[in-house]
Amino acid sequence: RPTDGDLRAPSVVSDPLYPFPNPLTGRSFPFTLTSHGPQYCDVSQVSTQMSNRWGMISLTILLLSAGWIVFSRAEPGATTGGAIPAPRAGFLAPDFELTSASGETLRLSDLRGRPVLLNFWASWCPPCREEMPAFEQAYRQHQDDGFVILAVNAAYSDSPAKALAFSESLDLTFPIVFDYDGSVAGLYRTHSLPSSFFIDAGGVIQDVVIGGMPAALIEARLQELLEEGS
Repeated sequence: RPTDGDLRAPSVVSDPLYPFPNPLTGRSFPFTLTSHGPQYCDVSQVSTQMSNRWGMISLTILLLSAGWIVFSRAEPGATTGGAIPAPRAGFLAPDFELTSASGETLRLSDLRGRPVLLNFWASWCPPCREEMPAFEQAYRQHQDDGFVILAVNAAYSDSPAKALAFSESLDLTFPIVFDYDGSVAGLYRTHSLPSSFFIDAGGVIQDVVIGGMPAALIEARLQELLEEGS
């Protein structure tokens, strides 16, 4: 028992895993129990050290992220001239060859010299179905300007019969081809439907849009393509 002259708090055995202040002493983080009473770690110093460490980690992550943003926003077309095929803006659109329901073979590179909207879609996809009337409207309006829509149906996950039935119900007139094995979808890294690639007359991708588009957005992107070719 402490004497009147002993100002030390009584030695209290505490659970070393208990992370909160000891209710009897008001102190925190007991580590050892000696004859002079428990010794404690300064929580403020530990917090400061942890804050400094996480601060350095956060700064490193921030710098790496900034570097990646700068790299990804670079205009690759300006340095490669669009000569390298890749499914992203500023690069040459990867070439492929698919067949339509009538058996006609269509190759993307054969459309060089014309602005192209390359659209990946499926009949079971609601956003795909919703944007098709706007596609047809844009196609009919700008077909005389050389504009063409090439709709790639995800036949590897869709029914070509249902896709054709849907096309006929809307009286779609632009070409529809079928990606039976998913090779073209893989080539363009399309993980979501619909996915649209706006390709200029030189075969370079100018914009990529993931998800359904309203008519106003389609028209705005199309005007940019037409201006590129003029």
